[in-house]
Amino acid sequence: MLDYGELKAERLYMRIREVSGRRFILDGSDGNEYRLNIHFVDMSPEAHPGDGFYLSSDMVRSMRTLHSFTFSTKIGAVYARAPHDIEKNPEEFLIFEYSCGTTILLERWYG
Repeated sequence: MLDYGELKAERLYMRIREVSGRRFILDGSDGNEYRLNIHFVDMSPEAHPGDGFYLSSDMVRSMRTLHSFTFSTKIGAVYARAPHDIEKNPEEFLIFEYSCGTTILLERWYG
C-alpha cells in the first residue's frame, strides 16, 4: 500500500487561493505565489479555493518555462507517460486534497 504521507513530504504543497476558469492563483508552501493554467479532466467535484495539491519536483522544475498543466483522474490514458503507476513513476502524478480532507490521485497528461 502506498504511503501518501511520505510522498507529500517530498513535494511542494500549493493551496488554491483563486480560480477563474482554468487560471489558478496558488499559495505555495515555500512562501511564493504561483499563477498557472490547469485543466483537470474528469475531476468531480471541481477544484475550488481552499483545496490544495502536492506537485512533484519534476513539475516544479517545469514551471520555470511551462505555465500550463493537464491532469486527469483517468490513470493510464494514452496522453500520459508510462508506466502508469505512482510507485514506479511518482514524478508524473499529482496528489490532490479537497478542503474536506478527501484525497485523490491524478496523472499528468501531455500534448
